[in-house]
Amino acid sequence: MIIEDYLPELNTSFEYEVDAEGDNGAMSPILHPFANHYNETHTYKGIADNFYGKDRQNIDVTEVGPYKCARFEIKRPDIYDVTTNYYYAIMDSFLALYYQENSKGSKQLFLLPEQLPIIIFPLKENFFFESKKWCNFYLILTETGISLAPKYESGKLNVDECKLKLTVDNKSNIAIGSKSYESYPITIELVTKTGSFMTKAKTTITIKRWYAPEIKYYVKEEYNVFMDALIKSKGHVNKVLKVISKA
Repeated sequence: MIIEDYLPELNTSFEYEVDAEGDNGAMSPILHPFANHYNETHTYKGIADNFYGKDRQNIDVTEVGPYKCARFEIKRPDIYDVTTNYYYAIMDSFLALYYQENSKGSKQLFLLPEQLPIIIFPLKENFFFESKKWCNFYLILTETGISLAPKYESGKLNVDECKLKLTVDNKSNIAIGSKSYESYPITIELVTKTGSFMTKAKTTITIKRWYAPEIKYYVKEEYNVFMDALIKSKGHVNKVLKVISKA
């Protein structure tokens, strides 16, 4: 099986209409700056071979990888002049969380992508996966001044932890505008533990995505976030496909 056969055509863009609401604490790791309504574009940029995630100084973190990765570029032109690149590690039968970075310098690196699948191929109804153990990751948010991993240096790793559950339900038809897509509902529950003492937090991000084989991508996404910290917070994001274009 070749995973690339399940990915969109190179430089295909998917534009979404997004509605969001919630508290800044819960929303800042997934949406900064916060906005209630905006457009977001996802573009498939192809394969990066032998790729390593980077540290603060943009040096390869060689403790994990390299991986062959599928790269997706995310832009929110309505609210934010920043480009974010997501690198999903290509495993034998799934794509996994591995690394993301944006043009402002924020980075997120997952150290055990083998335990963090976000989609499996070929898709199977009534499928369930759960991480066997807590997996380490780094998160640096330069725009907000938040650094949830004080040391992000090769050989001096100070990391936070996460765990993931992946569920695929029975496929069904979902109406998007005037069109109906046969889709697989995919639910990801990502639980993270970050910080210590006063900054200690446990965050649960539940993502539901509808993957349509016809377009080889998602026609809709919903995010629910709950942060259990000194000050509890929550948020919700809804994304609906508007336009598909090809460069």
